Amino acid sequence: MSTTDVSSTPKIQQVHAMKDNTTTIDPTTVRLADITIDPGIQQRADGLDSATLEDYRRALDTSPAWPFPPVVAFRDGDEILLADGFHRLRAAGDCGRSEVRAEVRTGARREALLYAVAANADHGLRRTDADKRRAVETLLADPEWAERSDRWIADQCRVTHPFVGRVRKALVTVTSEDQPEADVEALVTVTSEPPAKPAPKVRKTADGRTMNTANIGKRQPQAEPQDPDAPAPTTRRRPGDPSPAVVAQQAMIDAGTAIREVTRHRETIQQHPETAPQLVRAAVAMLAWLAPLVEQEGEAHA
Repeated sequence: MSTTDVSSTPKIQQVHAMKDNTTTIDPTTVRLADITIDPGIQQRADGLDSATLEDYRRALDTSPAWPFPPVVAFRDGDEILLADGFHRLRAAGDCGRSEVRAEVRTGARREALLYAVAANADHGLRRTDADKRRAVETLLADPEWAERSDRWIADQCRVTHPFVGRVRKALVTVTSEDQPEADVEALVTVTSEPPAKPAPKVRKTADGRTMNTANIGKRQPQAEPQDPDAPAPTTRRRPGDPSPAVVAQQAMIDAGTAIREVTRHRETIQQHPETAPQLVRAAVAMLAWLAPLVEQEGEAHA
């Protein structure tokens, strides 16, 4: 199978040029059996769309020739990785086609992935916000690409840089080097500022000194003498304090929020299965941390 030569620039720069349509690749006929489908490269958050597949099957059934734009794939040695055209390729297989028209470019999985994050920005099934988020999170999951600016990532994914900023802030970073559960930390980006403390009340004295007058006139509590033989005091719920049930319910809500922050990155698990144990251990560690707090609160308000 023949492929068209591309420029000798670095591979990533080639991908940039391809997205800008400055490099022309002549389509060629490729056997479906020779194309590798990597689910981690596919950028649809909810997978393939059944209605779109049905439309493509009808078009293939009524046209003996290839009725779509060529799919885009990247060749690395003997492997050809699909980067754009997952619906077209699936529909072709469903209709019994053995060949497709494809633009075969030079590059490995990394180049295919960088191309895929902008796929369907201008053609095909319109991307949803979830699709765009998946594309941004794909680049942020890469240690090298995550160091790039929001504008650079936005250009690659064909989204706005404020959108990239929101996704970056919302990400939960799990730090684990195959450590025990007790050592797993879940770091959540906090965007709100702590409430400001009220300014102290001060006045000038006759000699020019500054005096804090906030506590003037307030009666200072005095410690009552304790009987060493008296039994330990029992903490009881005061009027207005939440009931143990309310405390426990709020703690579980907090736990659920923490778990959702972890599970919302299911796309990262799909793309990088090796990270799944880290995320699971982080969720378990969160629950282990919250459980004694719930028990303490329940005893304190009994």
